[in-house]
Amino acid sequence: MKLTSVFLVLMLAVAGSAFGQTAPPPDTATTAAASGTFPAGVTFNGVPINGLQIMAGAIVPGDGSPADGRLTVVLLGPNLGLGQQEITVQVTVTGGSRPASNVSTITGTATVDMGTGAAPLVGVPVVATITTDANNQGTVGLVIGGTTLPTAPIADGTMTVENLEL
Repeated sequence: MKLTSVFLVLMLAVAGSAFGQTAPPPDTATTAAASGTFPAGVTFNGVPINGLQIMAGAIVPGDGSPADGRLTVVLLGPNLGLGQQEITVQVTVTGGSRPASNVSTITGTATVDMGTGAAPLVGVPVVATITTDANNQGTVGLVIGGTTLPTAPIADGTMTVENLEL
């Protein structure tokens, strides 16, 4: 009888611990096809920039598995009559998080083409913070290498941060 009681208590303890576990957060899908502007006076690597175009398709698993996707940001210089300088940042997404229901932070490494004909910079760390609003626009925050750019409000296009439903 004693052995049966001990066995029953152990089984209930194991079963109880399984019921006490919580499911991981859902996977997050982040998409963007949008453009925005920077405030006056912003530069990147010494080049004045006044806008950006962002294209993103990324999935950040809620269980901590590696993220997957691509993020491309084109930083736009002012058009000075000689054409507009474009700095292209192509990111391979490797991680991220979802600190709020309308916010996705995407991390990865990038190739940065300064648009000057010089060899691109490779392996540059990037953090992009996409914050959406009720109009599927919002803001984009960027850290490229050691440079933190001001948040750019999105004025055209759409961005989404949502649970990935399977």
